[in-house]
Amino acid sequence: QLLDSLYSDPESGDNVRLASASVLHNLAANPDTALLLSSDEGIDLLVKIIRKAPVDSPLFLNTLKVLAALLFKLPNDNKPAGNKKPEVMKRIIQKGLLATLNEAVKYDSKELQEMSATLMIVIAQTSPKLAQELADADSPAQLVNMCMNNPTPQAQHCSVAIWFHVCDAFQNQARLIESGIIAFLTSDWYTNQGTKDDTIRIGCGVYIKLCSNVRNAAAFSQYKDKVIDFCNYCRQNKPQVADLCNAIESSMKQMDPMQNATMMVQEDYQKQPNPNQGGGGGGGYGGGQQQQQQQPPQD
Repeated sequence: QLLDSLYSDPESGDNVRLASASVLHNLAANPDTALLLSSDEGIDLLVKIIRKAPVDSPLFLNTLKVLAALLFKLPNDNKPAGNKKPEVMKRIIQKGLLATLNEAVKYDSKELQEMSATLMIVIAQTSPKLAQELADADSPAQLVNMCMNNPTPQAQHCSVAIWFHVCDAFQNQARLIESGIIAFLTSDWYTNQGTKDDTIRIGCGVYIKLCSNVRNAAAFSQYKDKVIDFCNYCRQNKPQVADLCNAIESSMKQMDPMQNATMMVQEDYQKQPNPNQGGGGGGGYGGGQQQQQQQPPQD
């Protein structure tokens, strides 16, 4: 209540508000006092500061750090002195925090982008329901443009991990594709020196989920060569994900089975002797065609 009064007092200057944020950070960093800060009143104060402070201000960034520290320290189970982590996340989502984070990732501040993406992944990995709430707020889609503009390795890692957590639902895939996720995945992000190996591994998982849906075939049609480039690069430079790359290519073939069948038929046909030269011919073509006809995999 004292910190709330200090922040809300119109005569309190920026220095007072920043000092209040420092006190809140100390509370959040301690597991025992974090439970107190996770009360409804504590969460409401944090959200109020975040929503009222200018997005590009030190107060905004410092309060995001407080919230991140709090979410990292909170246990997943109920404690007498405060709320459990999922309940705190639900409350900050209900207070409209995700819309604020969506705006924050658009600012040309690497530290602000990284902190916003960090908060998002903490929410996404807590439960599938919370991950879907993140998707419903359009947060994963907002990260695509950020990733196209040289984010920090940590911000990039959080973004790719968020996409992985929301990519099971087709409506989420469609929104990400609309936002340009395939253009990003097939760019040179994975060749950058700062890109983490684990980010590439999770990126393979995103590829597999997108390529496993036959409804995404049209979206991938112009990027097939670049997907193969990604797989070949990883096999050579990141052999630990070679099996995942095999799965990506397999999913690509199954995503467009009729084109794959045509290619296989042509290969079989070319192996047959020319009937005009006295060979038996013909049977291999028909057999190959019949073998390759198949229905697209069901979603």
